[in-house]
Amino acid sequence: MKIKITNLMLNCLLAFLAAGILFAEFFAPPIKIFLLTCAGLSAVAIILTWNKNFSIAVKIIFAIIFLAIGAFRFFSVNNLPANDISNFANQSVKIFGTIREAPQSKIFANDLIQVKFIVDVEQVKIGDEIFSASGGIILNDYNQTENLILARIGDKISANGNLKLLTNYNNPGQIDNVTRNKANKITARLSADKSGIEITEVEGNFFIKFLRQVEKIREHYKTEMQKVMSAEDAAAIFAMLFGGYAGLNPELVTEFQTTGIVHILSVSGSHMSLIAAATAFFCLFFKIPKQITIFVGIFVIFTYTILSGMLPQVIRSAAMGILIFTGTAFKMESLGSRLLTFTALAMLINQPLLIFDISFQLSFSSTAGLMYIAPKIRSRLKNLPNFFKLPISMVLAVQIASLPIIIWYFNQVSLSSVLANIFVMP
Repeated sequence: MKIKITNLMLNCLLAFLAAGILFAEFFAPPIKIFLLTCAGLSAVAIILTWNKNFSIAVKIIFAIIFLAIGAFRFFSVNNLPANDISNFANQSVKIFGTIREAPQSKIFANDLIQVKFIVDVEQVKIGDEIFSASGGIILNDYNQTENLILARIGDKISANGNLKLLTNYNNPGQIDNVTRNKANKITARLSADKSGIEITEVEGNFFIKFLRQVEKIREHYKTEMQKVMSAEDAAAIFAMLFGGYAGLNPELVTEFQTTGIVHILSVSGSHMSLIAAATAFFCLFFKIPKQITIFVGIFVIFTYTILSGMLPQVIRSAAMGILIFTGTAFKMESLGSRLLTFTALAMLINQPLLIFDISFQLSFSSTAGLMYIAPKIRSRLKNLPNFFKLPISMVLAVQIASLPIIIWYFNQVSLSSVLANIFVMP
C-alpha cells in the first residue's frame, strides 16, 4: 500500500519533532524511560490499527519516531562534555582560545567602551595548573579600545578574569539568551580584569582568510558611510541594511520597538525572504529565463549573506530565503513549503536548541507566512496592481505569522507597525 506524504503530514512530523524537544526540555524524563514509552506506544498503535488501516498505523509510528528523535537529540546536545568551559565557572581563571567572530564595540552613556569577543576556548589556567577546555564564551574587555582594531577572526586571545555562567532575566517572555547561546556552543562569560587581553596574530587557513575579507568589506562600507554622515546615523543605516546593534543609540532602538520595526535591525528570514521575493519578481517582470533567474537569486542571497557577516543565524536565514526564491520564481509555492519543512526538520535534528532561538523562530514564521498566508492575501487584493499588491501581501503575511512571537518576547504590539512596515520593508 502506497502512503502519500502530503504537506500536512510533513508539518505534523515537524510538530512532533518540536514536541519531543520541548517535552525533553521542560519535563526532563530519563532517556531510557522515554524511549521505552515511545516503543510501547508504537506497539499499541500497530496492534490497534494494523488490520483495520495500515496507513494510519504507519503515520502514528512515524509521529512517535519523530517525537523520540526530538527528545533524543535534545538529550545528546544539552549534555555538555566534562571539559566544557562552563564547568570551570565561579573561579578566577586565565582562558586561552581563538576569536570566532569579528569583535563588536558598544559605547555607554558615560563614554565607557565595551569590546565584545566570541571566543572558542582551548585551555584554562587555574593557579599554576592548565586544563584542556572546550566550548565558547563571551569575553568583554573595557580596558583597551584598540583591541577592536587589532583583533581578527582566527587570532589567538587570552585574558584573566572571573568566569561566570550565562544568566537570563527573570521577567516572563524575555529572550532565553542562555539556551540561545548554548545552541551556538557558548556557555559562559568573562570580563577581562585590569590586565586586559593579549592577542596573538595567526595567519589562518583559507576559510579564516575568507571571513576576514568579508569583515574588511563590511568595515569598508561603514567607513564610507561615516564620511558622509554622523557615526550614529551610519550605524543605524548599516544596521537596517545588514543587521546588528553595534554603535546604535539605545533611544533609537526603543523607537524602533515602539513602531514595530525593530526586527529590521536583525537579519532574519524576513530580510532574506523579502530580498528573494523581490529578486524573483524583478526577473519575472523582465521575463528573464528561469535558468538564469535561479542563478541571479542565489547570487543575490549569497552576496547579502556575505555582507551580513556570515553568522550562523544569517546562514540559516539565507537557507529560508532560497526556499522563498525557489517557490516564487517558479510559481511553485507547494514545492517551496515542502522545502521549508524539510529545512526546518534538518536544522532541528542537527541542533535542537534552535527551537528556543528567536532568530530561528522569526525566520521560520516569517518564511512560512510568505509561503502560506501571502498568496491568500494577494488573492483578496486582486483588483490592485501588482506594484501595490506584492509588498502589501508580503508585509501583512510576515506581520501575521510573526505576531505571536513578537508579543511574547517584546510584550507590546504597535498599532502603527503594519503601516510602518509597508513603507520600510520594500
